[in-house]
Amino acid sequence: MTPAEWNSGGSWSRLTPEMKADLSRLAQFTQDLPLAKLNPRALKIANSDAVVRAWGVAGNEGGLFWVQDFSTEGKSIDEVRSLVTVRKNVQVEIIGLDDGNYLIQPFDTWQGTYLDAFEVNCKANEICIFALPDFTSDMAFKITLE
Repeated sequence: MTPAEWNSGGSWSRLTPEMKADLSRLAQFTQDLPLAKLNPRALKIANSDAVVRAWGVAGNEGGLFWVQDFSTEGKSIDEVRSLVTVRKNVQVEIIGLDDGNYLIQPFDTWQGTYLDAFEVNCKANEICIFALPDFTSDMAFKITLE
């Protein structure tokens, strides 16, 4: 199970085919994340877009974070699905990663596919800043210490 809401706006009372597909993509993303081994702690994440929010956790060898466009919050699911905006040039600022070079692997949560990975160098106790690939709705990211 996950504490994250990964339900595609579906009903909690029944497992729809769309929700099963969402859960399959969640399983694909988390299948090789050794969270217990990583002993993760919360990351502090800020970004350059006022309608994007982010959460994340990481330990000594990596972790994950997730960004979400919440501009349609409070709207009906039909409105949410019809108002798809591509978020471009979003930069994140992460505090909480240890020193090192990290491989960042973007995961399209709607298609269940990984996009091209990229590397960032971070310093402990400093803000690690980097640009995200363009996305709609949300995107998950694996963080791996190289």
